[in-house]
Amino acid sequence: MRQVHDEEMRLLLDTTDDHHPLAEVGLSVPGRMRQRHEHLAAAPFALPHVVFHDRVATGEPVLFAKPLEYSLRRVPLHHLNYLIAEPIKAAVTYRSGVLVQIPQPERFAIHKLIVADRRRAGGDVLKVEKDRRQAAFLIEVLAMDRPDELRDAYEDALSRGPKWKSRVEASLQRMPETARRLAGV
Repeated sequence: MRQVHDEEMRLLLDTTDDHHPLAEVGLSVPGRMRQRHEHLAAAPFALPHVVFHDRVATGEPVLFAKPLEYSLRRVPLHHLNYLIAEPIKAAVTYRSGVLVQIPQPERFAIHKLIVADRRRAGGDVLKVEKDRRQAAFLIEVLAMDRPDELRDAYEDALSRGPKWKSRVEASLQRMPETARRLAGV
């Protein structure tokens, strides 16, 4: 019987293991079929104005002038104009950093109050609770750190009409501590 004295082992999840490279696959369009069986339909006429990347005219149009069906349909994003008005710049720590624009935190907090009331009618209890908790946390922090900006965002939302005011007030009725904080700024 033979014994192995030492053996080199590699980790199973070694992401740099290149010992088994993937096969190279060519994704080119096949050429025209030269022979046709007598039972196969004849090739349709070529369209000289539609050409593949290898300069061969296509047998059928590739682009169609018909609308695409969008399975998710359109979803309105209510009150988005309020949320993204006057965005601020923020740095995202990715590689050497990326500068992005985000909504103002005070507008985001008030927007969450509005969205929580809108979702309440839809019956999505988990999302409503999440929205209320996010709004409460942000309002708590902003009331101490940036009370003037929070007050301005709150007053701006209330001044946008009776539906806006009723949505904000409906959420705040379920959040008495947050309502007290907003009244104090």
